[in-house]
Amino acid sequence: DGNGTIGATGRGGVTFSGNFLHIDGRTLATNSRYRYDDGTWLLDAGASISNSKTWRRYEQKGSFQSLNTALINPVRVTFEGITNARPTTTRAFDNTNREVDLYDINNYRLNTATQTDYRDHKEDVFGYDLNLRRSLSVLDIPGNIQIGGRYRAQDRDRRSYNRAFTYTPPSGNLSPAPFVGQVYKNRPNYFGFDNIPWLSNNRAVDAWRQNPAIFTQTGAQLVAEEQSRIVGSEQILETVTGLYAQTEGRFFHNRLTVLGGVRYEKTHDKGAGPLNEPAAVWQRTATGAFLRNAAGQRIRKPEAGAAGSIEELRLTRFERANLANRAYDGYYPSVHLTYNVTEKFLLRAAYAKTYGRPDFANIVPNATITENDIPEGADPSAIPGTIIIRNTGLKPWTAQNFDLSAEYYTENGGLITAGAFRKDISNFFGTLQTRATADILDDFGLDQRYVGWFLDTTINSGDARVSGVEFNVRQSLAPLGQFGRLFSVFANATKLKLEGSRSAAFTRFVPTSANWGITFTKRPLTLMANWHHRGEQDRGASTGLGPLAKVYQNARTTLDLSLSYQLHRRATLFANARNVTNVWFNNSRYQDDTPIYARRSSTNSYGAQWAFGVKGTF
Repeated sequence: DGNGTIGATGRGGVTFSGNFLHIDGRTLATNSRYRYDDGTWLLDAGASISNSKTWRRYEQKGSFQSLNTALINPVRVTFEGITNARPTTTRAFDNTNREVDLYDINNYRLNTATQTDYRDHKEDVFGYDLNLRRSLSVLDIPGNIQIGGRYRAQDRDRRSYNRAFTYTPPSGNLSPAPFVGQVYKNRPNYFGFDNIPWLSNNRAVDAWRQNPAIFTQTGAQLVAEEQSRIVGSEQILETVTGLYAQTEGRFFHNRLTVLGGVRYEKTHDKGAGPLNEPAAVWQRTATGAFLRNAAGQRIRKPEAGAAGSIEELRLTRFERANLANRAYDGYYPSVHLTYNVTEKFLLRAAYAKTYGRPDFANIVPNATITENDIPEGADPSAIPGTIIIRNTGLKPWTAQNFDLSAEYYTENGGLITAGAFRKDISNFFGTLQTRATADILDDFGLDQRYVGWFLDTTINSGDARVSGVEFNVRQSLAPLGQFGRLFSVFANATKLKLEGSRSAAFTRFVPTSANWGITFTKRPLTLMANWHHRGEQDRGASTGLGPLAKVYQNARTTLDLSLSYQLHRRATLFANARNVTNVWFNNSRYQDDTPIYARRSSTNSYGAQWAFGVKGTF
């Protein structure tokens, strides 16, 4: 209701932590091209290779990622002046109804320090292409024929893991006060939460180096670290081979241009990811049934150790033991027509069959298998366990694309275009949650003993359609007079209609988008202002808030500015700014009956991004 929410006495808590992130990256790349053109024959060929690496090492930077604190005692938390972005006031009271100062560091204890997502990611990409074109004339119809091919190999190797430490000072005093930041203190913060007693991750690491006893790892934390290392180890090699042939002809005295052809592509994916077999800790009979004691309880293997132990981990989780090797291919024809109604007015029509590959994150092998403890004689309809598996056999979606557009070129060099398009998609991506059958298990290469288990994966769910309209305008203001010659404007917009099943994944499509701007040019000065609008975007289901709830990236409009000053014909000063008005990037989670004030899930303020420099040509 916007007036306030009162929490239960002694049931609430308040935590805060600050993050330190520093990612190093390096990319090495080279490419070369060869071109031969004598007017009749055109040969164009090239090759490229690149190696990139990103890594994150907290010890090298002398920091934890975060220090995690919580109030010492349970409290009752109240929120007042609730808006769609945040409550304007947050207060806490202890069990005696005494207000607790949320900005006093002495009311908190330090629990853990984390070093999340140690990273060692590498990627090698190699490719080459060859194109050969021959100009010719048949029956006085000018045109050309062109053939070519390409090859691309992408090898991605990802390794990461997490570490957590418990704060164990010899004195037993868990106060985080020794680590209060000395730079970021007594400062205003975003959204009205000023003077938060932020902690310094660097100061904590310095103290840890002097006394290793103040941050130690429990047995459970060591097991969790090793588990995250196994789960975070993945590798995939994808190769794409393509061949194409196309021909172009110009008819009716070059007023009609017809370009058509067909492309063949084959994709081969070979990957390795983690495997989880929780049931490996139990002893089994010769028939594969669980061995049980007199009370009907399953008997653990002696070498499995206790639940949650490192011995259990060694039996149940295996690094890069889940392997996949598959390929798919297809032919993709296209035809493009351009008709010059007049010198300044063109009509275009096109058809093309295209496809979209699954992301690596969907097809790198990874499976989590959880078995339920069902006693003998239980209801035969009971679900024995759950399998969450990536679908290494996920096919690419294919689409039949139809486009119509018109272009008009104005007297002053401007351009006006408008068009409509439709994309009819087959094998669109969706989610499968079902009881596993023998055929499904065969498809995923799983043992038949998992028949009847609950299986959760991504599949090709069916058909979908994306249709829309778009327009683009670019024009000098010279018709307004001498002063107008200094300005030019542009605007474009796209509107989509998305149709498909409830499970259809339209997460990459922005239904409404637009850009517009103005440029001022008076040598040696150029100033540009560009606005960018993105409509609300569906980012996927959020069923924890309701059966129809989804995550949305909220609509936003941002402004970019660019200034350049030409010092010399070979040197130019420039300054660029993105999102100069610091528009917030917000996300929401809701369904139709979710109250307005409860929809916002995150608000991010990144500030304006500025770049200054000199561009030169030598």
